[in-house]
Amino acid sequence: MKRFFYFAALCCMIMFTFSSCEKEKEIGTTANLFGRWQGVTDSQEYMVFYSDVAEEGWYWGKEWNTNDKTEDDLDGMDYHGNGWFMWQKGKNYITMRNMLNASEAQAAIDRKLSALDDKNMTIVNNRGVAISYTKIGAK
Repeated sequence: MKRFFYFAALCCMIMFTFSSCEKEKEIGTTANLFGRWQGVTDSQEYMVFYSDVAEEGWYWGKEWNTNDKTEDDLDGMDYHGNGWFMWQKGKNYITMRNMLNASEAQAAIDRKLSALDDKNMTIVNNRGVAISYTKIGAK
C-alpha cells in the first residue's frame, strides 16, 4: 500500500511539473513579415523584411529613420552594411543580426513580437519600448 501512495505522489508531481510549464505562443508567421512596414507612432520609422535568403535559415532586411537616412542611402554604397540586417523568426521573437560597414562582425539581438498579422506588427525594441508598424507594401 505504501508503494501505491509513493507512486501516486510521484505521478502527481510529474503531472504538476508538465502542466505548470508556460508554453510559448506562436505569434504570426514568417510570411506575415515579408514586406515594407512603416511606424504608426513615428511615421519616419521604416523596416523592410525581404524574402531574399541571406544564408540558410536567414533572410535580408533593412531599417531606417528618415530623420537620419533615406532608403537610397542603404541601397547605395552601404548595400548590406549599416542599416541592413539578417533575420529569422522564432515563435514570439525576431532574431536580427545587424550588419556593419566597418567590419564583418555582426551584432545579434532578439526583438520580442507582441503582435503580427498581414497588416500590423508590434515589436519591442532593444530599449524595451513597444513599437507598432503597419504594412505599406509587399517585398
